[in-house]
Order: sequence, then structure tokens, then C-alpha cells
Amino acid sequence: MNKATITAIIILAIAMVGLQTTNASIGQNWGINAADTTAPNLTITYPASGQYVTGTVVMTANASDPESGIKNVKFYIDNVLLCTDTTSPYSCSWNTASYTEGLHLVKVTARNGANKNTTKLADATVDRTDPTATVTNPSNSSVVAGTVSFDANATDNFGIAKVEFYIDNILRSTDTSFPYSYSWYTTTETEGSHSLRTVSYDLV
Repeated sequence: MNKATITAIIILAIAMVGLQTTNASIGQNWGINAADTTAPNLTITYPASGQYVTGTVVMTANASDPESGIKNVKFYIDNVLLCTDTTSPYSCSWNTASYTEGLHLVKVTARNGANKNTTKLADATVDRTDPTATVTNPSNSSVVAGTVSFDANATDNFGIAKVEFYIDNILRSTDTSFPYSYSWYTTTETEGSHSLRTVSYDLV
């Protein structure tokens, strides 16, 4: 009786070992453990291509790979490596004060667990120069009546986004195209002195 029990255990063990060996062989033949041959997914989320930047900005990217995961994401400025990030969300701090004003190449590369790479490009313009604006009409201390053209001249090295017109520190109008002006109906104002000012914004 004892011998029969021992024999049955030995036979069962041999059968299990044989079954495991067969399964391993099948797995290799069908490629269940085949390497990831697909490059990762990658998008640059900031800056967008054509973006104007100033100061310190945080570049960001989305990277994913459902098969082998993301090993790292690298951020380059003008093809010079600036940051390597190994955890999502992927980001890199860029101090634009160290770069010349003008156009710069942003390159981001994602590498997956199988060492496959995907690269995306964008261009960003560094702009540190503030815009200038002057009130060209009406002139200072002038006396006005009726409808007056409140005019401004605004300039910037890369362009003007908008000009705001204020009367007594209250925003009255915003103009986004040259020539910059606002029709001021003075008949609704109290008689006396009023302060006029403009605020200009560049493309950053």
C-alpha cells in the first residue's frame, strides 16, 4: 500500500514536469514573450509650435507605451539636452533668460522599455522685450467734446497682441489690430478732467 502511494506521487511529479516543459516550448514557438517592436506614443503639450515664451517656462509632454512602458523622456533646446525625466507627468524647466531672443528648436524624445525612440519637434520664440505704447490723440491737457478718437501707437520687436484703452482707470475697449483706437463718446462723461491711458501686450 505504501509502495503504491509513493509510486503514484512519483508518476504525478514526472507528468507535471513534462507538462511544464511542453508549455515552455510552445510559448517560445508562438512568440508569447516577443520583444516590443513598436515605438512609443509622444506629443509635446507645451510649448506649442510657434509659441512665444519668456522667463522660466515648464515644457511638458505626454508619452505612453502599452507594451514595454516608458523608460525616459528627454527635452532638448537647439539639440542640446536640457532634462531627462523618467516619471510621468514628463516635464522640464527651461530658463529662457540664458538664451538669445528669437527662435529656438524644442525637441523631445521618448524611449520605451525596448529602447525604441520617438521624437517630436516644436519651435518657440524667446521674447524678453516689453512692448511700448503712447497715446497719440487726444493730446495731454486738451479740451474735448462730442465723439473723440482715442488713439494709441504700440510697437514690439515681435508684434502686438492687443491694446487696452482706459478712462479713469476703467477699461473701455480692446483693439487687436493696427491702427489702435477707441471712439470715446464724451457726452456721457462728467465735465472736468479725466485720465486716459493705454496698456499694450506683446505676443508672449
